[in-house]
Amino acid sequence: MKQNHRSLPWLFLLLLGSFLLQLSGCSGYSPGYEPDPVFAEVVFETTLPALVDENTIVQLEILDEVSCLNFNPTRYDMSLKDEVETTYYVRIPMPIDSVVKYRYVLNSSVINIEKDLSGNDIRYRMVNIDQPMVIEDTVAAWGNSPSLTGKGQISGYIVDATNNAPISSVLVTIAGLTTYTAVDGSFTINNVPIGEHMLVAYSPTGEYQVFQQKAIIADATQTPAVFTMQPVLFVNVTFNVSTPSNTIKGAPIRLLGNILQLGNTFSELDAGCSVIASRAPAMTYHEDGSYSLTLSLPVGLDLRYKYSLGDGFWNAERKKNGSLRIRQLVVPDYDITVNDTISTWLVGDEQPLTIRVKIPETTPASDMISLQINPYVWMEALPMWALGNNEWLLTIYSPTDILLGSTYRYCRNEQCEISEGLINATGLTTSTINSLSDTVFDEILLWNTYQPVSVSTDLRIENIQQNPNFIAGAELNPNAEPSWQPYSSWAFVDLSVNKFNWVYYEPTWTYNTEENTISFDPQSDLFWVDHAANINHAQSTGLKVALFPQVQYSRTNAQEVIAANYQDYYWWSSWFTQYRQFILNFVTQAAQNNVSSFIIGGDEVLPFLNPGSYNLPSDMETKMSDLLIEIKTIYNGDIGIAIPFLSDPSNLPAWVNEADFIYVQYSPQLAAIDNPTLDELTQNAVSVMDSQIYNFYTSIQKPLILGINAPSIDGSARGCLSIDVNCDDYTTIDDGFNPNTNYTIDVQEQADIYLALLRAVNQRTWISGFVTRGYFSPLKVYDYSSSIHGKPAEEIMSYWLNKIFP
Repeated sequence: MKQNHRSLPWLFLLLLGSFLLQLSGCSGYSPGYEPDPVFAEVVFETTLPALVDENTIVQLEILDEVSCLNFNPTRYDMSLKDEVETTYYVRIPMPIDSVVKYRYVLNSSVINIEKDLSGNDIRYRMVNIDQPMVIEDTVAAWGNSPSLTGKGQISGYIVDATNNAPISSVLVTIAGLTTYTAVDGSFTINNVPIGEHMLVAYSPTGEYQVFQQKAIIADATQTPAVFTMQPVLFVNVTFNVSTPSNTIKGAPIRLLGNILQLGNTFSELDAGCSVIASRAPAMTYHEDGSYSLTLSLPVGLDLRYKYSLGDGFWNAERKKNGSLRIRQLVVPDYDITVNDTISTWLVGDEQPLTIRVKIPETTPASDMISLQINPYVWMEALPMWALGNNEWLLTIYSPTDILLGSTYRYCRNEQCEISEGLINATGLTTSTINSLSDTVFDEILLWNTYQPVSVSTDLRIENIQQNPNFIAGAELNPNAEPSWQPYSSWAFVDLSVNKFNWVYYEPTWTYNTEENTISFDPQSDLFWVDHAANINHAQSTGLKVALFPQVQYSRTNAQEVIAANYQDYYWWSSWFTQYRQFILNFVTQAAQNNVSSFIIGGDEVLPFLNPGSYNLPSDMETKMSDLLIEIKTIYNGDIGIAIPFLSDPSNLPAWVNEADFIYVQYSPQLAAIDNPTLDELTQNAVSVMDSQIYNFYTSIQKPLILGINAPSIDGSARGCLSIDVNCDDYTTIDDGFNPNTNYTIDVQEQADIYLALLRAVNQRTWISGFVTRGYFSPLKVYDYSSSIHGKPAEEIMSYWLNKIFP
């Protein structure tokens, strides 16, 4: 056959051009990774606790955690199974390797979410779709129906399949109940309905393959579950996204997702959401209007993600029909590039609304301004975009249909319950959106809980002795929330600039009053990786870190819990077992993160310091001593014991001698009258140091560090008890803009207390350190609290520390 050779030169030139293009480093257009999911038929089957009304529809609710659990569910009507009047089912095709979060609801005039045996809404159930399967569940209760009565417990350990090392911070869920593993890999879930359930273990960071197996729960019985999880490799995934033409040039787009690294906190935040935009990574803007981001992601991860100019709900990308978009990617075992296109930010023909605000020049330069909207409930604050010259802007693309009539407010660093702005137009901290057609222009007159105040005392007259070995620290407020995380690093910078050399960092677990348990709760406790990041940030600024774990008592405090149970011998035994696990969890973190000191104690151990006042088990002193010995087998740094000042230093138990130093928690009482002079405060501070504080030092003969808790309240120099205040309550932050009528904010009195104490401490070489307690890391505040962050007391400490350290 005769061939046509005329096209060969053109083919040669095409191949040559392609070769030269590759040599030049340019790649031309690439379609990117195209997933090809395989679907399996999944049958969801559930048995209800009772018959339902014929006008009520039983539905399966597939949840979208990234958008917000309550806002973008997909509901499937379920059918009765044969003639069984309380068992319903539905068949759904689903991609293999999907990790599905779901629950059951009754749909009549309102949505009725299934509940657990304690009457709480089921947040979600989980299942890993690894093959065609039948999922058999049991609904324990509805809000208006009888519940199943049989219940049991499941507990066990999870270890790494490659080395048998325990795995911490793994989410473990069964029957819609959830807990997390401790550092030894242990977990316990109580009040599990009897029957067969799917047990799922999931790594919030995706570092391990999802584990899943069925578990049978018997009434009043403990079911053991010991298993391994397989670690996974990580690959690089590059996300490229093209944006709609109406996207504001350079506006920050974030990639939000269902893992910790992409803003998921795994806690129930405002409006039932769990993703915080400021915790998610921002993408890189390109001049052609596109954005890109490269992440290291775990192989096999079922990634649910979206692009957003706000969070998962506000300003999130939409499908062409205006509904919220959620994308899915099962990460393959090789590096990939994903090319996406945002269809629209808008819902239908709606137009965006721009909100612009000018803030006071006195606003701290490190502050980020956010906007919080209340269409029917306050939602998570949205980061605004800095324009410069103290101006901030946010354009809200969607959903605008619920904006009209909504209330809004401006906040500093997303701490809206603590620091709101007083809006010029209303004279209030809130305003209302009355029009969607015009740009909103606001001006903040001032921030509540913040106003810059300078030291009124001439510090140049101070006689300050140098001491290069002196410990100057800040004990951080332990009541951390997920929204603090993006802003805490600025506090470490402030402390370092002000010449502090230590930070006393307080990781927490939460005491559950209903179950009498101490465990990790993402609602009130930070994840292990968050603590590790904070420790690393502090160390990177030159600060040494002392880890000081504290139990959080939700809706109560340690004193109240102890008062209610102090005569219960068995309660003490159970409490100590859990406290020991809590302490060992963070001892391990201290060792792994190379912290400089580890501290136990405080209010939790007050009964152990004065055992005669409590019905403690007879071996409790031995248990405390053994715990300290156990700590030393894990951690090689210095170990301190935190002792409340009200303890009797002459009658402390022998196990205190196991410590390398003592940390005396002191709430100063330096005056018997109101409005004492600085000289009077100084004289009394000297007296307290030479008597009461010195008694601690001579009784224990260990290096002594003084921790100061002094709220900025008029009269605080008289001591907290004298003015009917629990000083520990004032390590929390109070709203200073609407002050409690019983107290008046007085930052100068707090500053005078600090100056008087510094004068006394500086002249006594047997005091090894001085630590301010309750330091609020996310914000500089002007309020009642003990935090000195942004107050004159911090300025005084900074002046002194610059002189103490040569």
